[in-house]
Amino acid sequence: VVFWERVIGEINRADPDVIFLAEAFTRPAMMHTLAQIGFQQSYTYFTWRNSKQELTEYLTELSGESAAYMRPNFFANTP
Repeated sequence: VVFWERVIGEINRADPDVIFLAEAFTRPAMMHTLAQIGFQQSYTYFTWRNSKQELTEYLTELSGESAAYMRPNFFANTP
Protein backbone atom coordinates (compact mmCIF):
# COMPACT_ATOMS: atom_id res chain seq x y z
CA VAL A 1 0.00 0.00 0.00
CA VAL A 2 2.81 2.41 0.87
CA PHE A 3 4.44 1.76 -2.51
CA TRP A 4 1.28 2.57 -4.46
CA GLU A 5 0.54 5.66 -2.39
CA ARG A 6 4.00 7.05 -3.19
CA VAL A 7 3.90 6.10 -6.90
CA ILE A 8 0.38 7.45 -7.46
CA GLY A 9 1.25 10.69 -5.66
CA GLU A 10 4.39 11.22 -7.75
CA ILE A 11 2.69 10.47 -11.05
CA ASN A 12 -0.38 12.60 -10.28
CA ARG A 13 1.85 15.55 -9.34
CA ALA A 14 3.58 15.24 -12.73
CA ASP A 15 0.38 14.52 -14.69
CA PRO A 16 -2.92 14.99 -12.82
CA ASP A 17 -4.90 13.53 -15.74
CA VAL A 18 -3.59 10.00 -15.12
CA ILE A 19 -6.27 7.75 -13.61
CA PHE A 20 -5.43 4.68 -11.56
CA LEU A 21 -7.79 1.69 -11.55
CA ALA A 22 -7.50 -0.74 -8.65
CA GLU A 23 -8.13 -4.06 -10.35
CA ALA A 24 -8.51 -5.75 -6.99
CA PHE A 25 -11.43 -7.96 -6.05
CA THR A 26 -10.72 -7.91 -2.35
CA ARG A 27 -12.37 -7.24 0.98
CA PRO A 28 -14.20 -3.92 1.42
CA ALA A 29 -11.65 -2.58 3.93
CA MET A 30 -8.80 -2.98 1.41
CA MET A 31 -10.90 -1.49 -1.39
CA HIS A 32 -11.50 1.57 0.80
CA THR A 33 -7.80 1.77 1.65
CA LEU A 34 -6.81 1.64 -2.02
CA ALA A 35 -9.26 4.45 -2.78
CA GLN A 36 -7.96 6.54 0.11
CA ILE A 37 -4.33 6.26 -1.04
CA GLY A 38 -5.12 7.49 -4.55
CA PHE A 39 -6.70 4.87 -6.79
CA GLN A 40 -9.42 6.91 -8.51
CA GLN A 41 -11.46 3.91 -9.66
CA SER A 42 -11.94 0.31 -8.59
CA TYR A 43 -13.77 -2.84 -9.54
CA THR A 44 -16.74 -3.84 -7.41
CA TYR A 45 -18.71 -6.90 -6.43
CA PHE A 46 -21.76 -5.44 -8.20
CA THR A 47 -22.18 -8.40 -10.56
CA TRP A 48 -22.39 -10.85 -7.66
CA ARG A 49 -25.37 -9.05 -6.15
CA ASN A 50 -28.48 -10.76 -7.47
CA SER A 51 -31.52 -9.67 -5.50
CA LYS A 52 -33.04 -6.23 -5.10
CA GLN A 53 -32.15 -6.32 -1.40
CA GLU A 54 -28.49 -7.17 -2.11
CA LEU A 55 -28.23 -4.39 -4.70
CA THR A 56 -29.94 -1.87 -2.42
CA GLU A 57 -27.65 -2.72 0.50
CA TYR A 58 -24.54 -2.51 -1.68
CA LEU A 59 -25.48 0.81 -3.27
CA THR A 60 -26.36 2.20 0.16
CA GLU A 61 -22.93 1.14 1.43
CA LEU A 62 -21.17 2.76 -1.54
CA SER A 63 -23.13 6.00 -1.26
CA GLY A 64 -22.13 6.54 2.37
CA GLU A 65 -18.97 8.20 3.67
CA SER A 66 -16.80 6.43 1.10
CA ALA A 67 -18.54 8.28 -1.75
CA ALA A 68 -16.18 11.20 -1.06
CA TYR A 69 -13.13 9.20 -2.16
CA MET A 70 -14.20 5.88 -3.72
CA ARG A 71 -15.30 5.61 -7.36
CA PRO A 72 -16.41 2.03 -8.03
CA ASN A 73 -16.98 0.79 -11.58
CA PHE A 74 -20.20 -0.99 -12.44
CA PHE A 75 -20.07 -3.21 -15.50
CA ALA A 76 -22.70 -5.45 -17.08
CA ASN A 77 -20.61 -8.62 -16.88
CA THR A 78 -17.26 -9.64 -15.46
CA PRO A 79 -14.32 -8.37 -17.50
